[in-house]
Amino acid sequence: MSWSSTAAPRVCPAAPSLGRARRSVLVVGAGEPRNAPAVNVGAHGILGREGISPLELLRLGREEVAADGVQVVRARVAEVLRDGDGYGVVTEDGQRVQARQVLLLMLVLT
Repeated sequence: MSWSSTAAPRVCPAAPSLGRARRSVLVVGAGEPRNAPAVNVGAHGILGREGISPLELLRLGREEVAADGVQVVRARVAEVLRDGDGYGVVTEDGQRVQARQVLLLMLVLT
């Protein structure tokens, strides 16, 4: 992989752009939308998708990036380690990926 990204596809606007540019992209995300409690009322403030279920929005995002050649893995990243000229990414379930570059996106709620 030349790029490894951690975030849900709808939160990571870089993934489809990099995929369209024919870069090798891996998105790692737990598949747990931060707005999951809104599953009964829907997500708000998303142009053209007002009231959509957060889980449906996640599904659509994954489909969209997959169409651009992006690989999506449902997991949580446990470690990102410098490894020679690149990085080693390790998920909580033990999957390992080598990457030349890593784009790490985090959401911090206060």
